[in-house]
Amino acid sequence: MSTKKEEEIVIQAADKYKKIFSDLIKNGKESNLTQLLRDESQPYSTSLNVLDYAKENLNSDQRYIIHIHFCLSLLEPQEREIIWKDFFIISPKVNKTDWWVFSYARSTYYRIRNRAIKKFAELCK
Repeated sequence: MSTKKEEEIVIQAADKYKKIFSDLIKNGKESNLTQLLRDESQPYSTSLNVLDYAKENLNSDQRYIIHIHFCLSLLEPQEREIIWKDFFIISPKVNKTDWWVFSYARSTYYRIRNRAIKKFAELCK
């Protein structure tokens, strides 16, 4: 699969995640899922927290949120940071200041980004 198609999968997953999470919060059904929100650039504590939520009796929207966080937890910290910041926090379609310039060289950023997109797209299929 081409990187462009994989990137589209990540964009669709992020858009769906944002819409579902917004709807859950609006309807008061986030059921402690907000604890999963944090700065994803920091090391993920453990995937056990995500798995604990999976044991609860949750609807499909809540399970989708958990699924996305579990997929993120399986990425390396730099990959997770790039996916989270490029697709979940900042809209990829908006001309933006590059957040990564203080942390990565351009070639390193794009190498890690491409690897992260490929992994995340494969996990989210």
